[in-house]
Amino acid sequence: MRRFATYGMKQTCGIRVSRPTAQLLHKFWLSEPIQQVYHERYNFELLDSASYFLNQLERISDPNFIPEELDILYCRMPASAAVTTSFSYGNVNLRISSIGGQSSQCRKWMHMFDDVRVVIFMVDLTTYARKHFADKSKKEMHNVLRRFREVARSNFLWHASMLLFFNKTDLFDEMLTMKPLSECFPRCSGEKDVMACRECVRSVFIKAAEPRTSIVTHFTIATQTHNIGFAFSSCINMILKHVIRNRTLL
Repeated sequence: MRRFATYGMKQTCGIRVSRPTAQLLHKFWLSEPIQQVYHERYNFELLDSASYFLNQLERISDPNFIPEELDILYCRMPASAAVTTSFSYGNVNLRISSIGGQSSQCRKWMHMFDDVRVVIFMVDLTTYARKHFADKSKKEMHNVLRRFREVARSNFLWHASMLLFFNKTDLFDEMLTMKPLSECFPRCSGEKDVMACRECVRSVFIKAAEPRTSIVTHFTIATQTHNIGFAFSSCINMILKHVIRNRTLL
């Protein structure tokens, strides 16, 4: 432990971990005390991808290591500003604007997107078990729900269709064995089945969006490309319907 603490104090990001150090870290990660702490991970800040990368330490520490597609998908790049990306998906040209780290200040940026066709709101399902950073009596998902309500009811975005993605379904299902959903939503107290818990969360968010209707929902796992591909196809269809409807009105 003392060696790791010293190592962490001296290093910065962007360094390459040596094979011997990686082996020690991996052994440390698999030790019973650390696994017990990891079991309580919803009580402190820890990236969801931590387990994946810690289990891959020996491979990653190889001097000839080349990231695979899954490695890249598990990486997280925090955003501090709105970012717009243009690309083609099939025969459709798209422009996606992500507000990333600015989501907590949605009132400041919503007016900038009054010409969007579709709003995609992403919910991290694991936030139901995490305490809110400012108010420990609440869960982080309560904060997510509040933001969703603001977006769904916004006059600036009222004309846009809405897609609601419940992401990290796999981690949510796993976390339900450690933390009951009722701690976040008492109305879900009787739900023990995984599918019933998913549906209960979905119903809470749909209710929060009223009077908005016709919200399309998907349960996703962002690291599974086929799963996201299906959800994205739904998004494309929604955009095309939106365009056709507007042209018909004209």
